[in-house]
Amino acid sequence: MRTLCEACCYPGLVEFQGAFYMPDSGQISIALEYMDGGSLADVIRVKKFIPEPVLSHMLQKVLLVWIFHLF
Repeated sequence: MRTLCEACCYPGLVEFQGAFYMPDSGQISIALEYMDGGSLADVIRVKKFIPEPVLSHMLQKVLLVWIFHLF
């Protein structure tokens, strides 16, 4: 969770807001920025697939953050 808290904000990526641990149940809840476009699951439910250019763009954003944190 420390990594999520220390991560910089990048345009196009959902922002991490915080995380909460509930010791009674062992549950960890993660709070993310609200995105009015819905989740990927919502998109797949409606469209049945995500176009390759969209997936490519999403993966580029994720990899940029990952590579940034390696160095």
